[in-house]
This record gives sequence, C-alpha cells and structure tokens, in this order.
Amino acid sequence: MAENWSGMRERGSYWGVQFFAVAYRLLGRRACLFFLAPAITFFYFTGARQRRASQDYLRRVWRAGYLPKRPGIWEGLQHYMAFGESMIDKLAAWIGDIRPEDVDGVDEQNFADAKANPRGGFVITAHMGNPEVIRAVATVSRRFVVNVLMHTAHAEQFNRLIDRVSPDSSVRMIQVTAIDMATAMRLSEAVGRGEWVIITGDRLPVHGDASRAVSAELLGAPALFPEGPYFLGSVLKCPSYMLFCTRRKGRFGIRFSLLDDPLRLPRKDRGGALGAYARRFAAALEAEIAATPFQWFNFYDFWGAAASDQSEGPADESS
Repeated sequence: MAENWSGMRERGSYWGVQFFAVAYRLLGRRACLFFLAPAITFFYFTGARQRRASQDYLRRVWRAGYLPKRPGIWEGLQHYMAFGESMIDKLAAWIGDIRPEDVDGVDEQNFADAKANPRGGFVITAHMGNPEVIRAVATVSRRFVVNVLMHTAHAEQFNRLIDRVSPDSSVRMIQVTAIDMATAMRLSEAVGRGEWVIITGDRLPVHGDASRAVSAELLGAPALFPEGPYFLGSVLKCPSYMLFCTRRKGRFGIRFSLLDDPLRLPRKDRGGALGAYARRFAAALEAEIAATPFQWFNFYDFWGAAASDQSEGPADESS
C-alpha cells in the first residue's frame, strides 16, 4: 500500500467527539449537525491527502455504477458530512438514544438467534455506516458485553468518554496493535462467557504489511484486506458473523449474516480458505457501498498507488 492509514493523524477525533458529546447532551442532534457543517468543510479543504483519497474512492463508486454522475467537490463534502453524522450517531448509540424500534433488522431470525446463543459470537464489520448501533440493540432481551477491538491508540480515551456519557454501557474498547496468542486466549475466554468480539475487516493493522493480508476485489480492483480477523475467528471456535449498519432515510438498518460456524482454516489450503472468506466479506461490503456509497469511511489510499495509477489517472486538481 502507498500509505498505511495509521500513519495519518486522526484529525480532531477524540477532542471533537468530546465537544459534540456535550453539545448533543445540551442541544440535540440537529444543533450538533449545524455546528458540525463548518468543521467538516474546514477539514475537507485543509486535508489534501484525505480529500484525494475520498475523491478516488467516489470515482471508483461512480465507475461501478453506484453514483449517477462523476463526483466533484459537492459529492466529496457529502462524503465528509456523512462521516460527521456518523460521529453524532455514535454518541446517540452510546447514550442510549437509539431505540430498538428505530433499527430495521433487529427482529430478523439470524440476529435473534445470535443474541440468544450462549456461546457468544465473533463479528466482522467495517468502517461502514455505524456499527456502534449494535450497542443499542445487542442488549434487547439479553444483556451482554461487547468487546470492540481497535487498532488505534485511542481505545483508553474512548473508554473514558463512553464511561462519562454512558456509565451503564456494555461496550468495552480494547486496543490491539497485533492479535497475538495471549490476546486470542483472552478473547476466547470472553466468548466462553457469552460475550461478543467485534473487529473491523477493512483495514490492515497498524504494523500490517502485504505478507499478512489477503487480496480480494472491491469496486473493480484488487485490494488488501487483513487476514487477522479470519485467524482470530478460527481460534475462537464460535459462530462468526458479518455485520453492517447504515442510516437510510432517517432509520438505521442492520445486515447481519453468518460467515461460518466456526471459521475453518485448514493447513492444506489455508490461503484458499482465507481468500474465500475475504471475497465474501468484500462482496458484502460492496453491496453496502452500492446502497449507501457515502457511508464507507476510509480516507486514505485504500487500493494503493499502483491500483490508483491504473484506474483513471491522477486525482482532479479540484479535489
């Protein structure tokens, strides 16, 4: 990859969330969005690399037929604003303002079965929409702990923030730079207690490299996906699911599907099994992108410089 996402500073992430946590408490969602617009505009025009990555992604979406016209500045701002809105929705989920009846898919049988399964579960999600809404619906009828693995240094800070805005939260953020055996065993014990473990499957870890990645096609070009989630799922030996949650017309919708029970990585064809799982995940992710193209939030060169050069030339000067 031309650049690892972890090398790019998450601009204003923690303090921005703190500010909007207070604003949300005092003024509500609409006021937060009002105050958010100028901040989003500022970040859009002052973050050249992130802006170019957003434009590259949106052009790929357009070429795939998921946007009606070639994206420009307005579409780029829409992409950024959707990310800002997702931050407000995170706060709503942590505080408990998102009710189960606000979320479509809560009553589907596979999600109900997963919640009722005493074995716990392993969930692979993406930086798509707002998977934090699982916090608002996972406790319906049965309260349990959700362990969210983060590849950033903000885990402890966000834990403190969640404790402040939602002291009864059942979400636990866990920082991991790499998934070693000790981490896997600790998570296995959590699953044994009936807890869920959630990890994103659309970013390489902080110290990731191509040797620890698996290639799958996304939006018409090969991309690198981390193999770690599939190794972890095979170690946990519990049902493994894919989860996506996006906002459509003012409502949240959950797409929750079984990936395998359990994940299997046979020694004789480990590469083939990894590739098959990654392709299924990439296909599910692309289906979500097709439905809500502005809600995938990876503001870095996801496909790498070589893939970008083969796509449609350099980024527009206006981007």
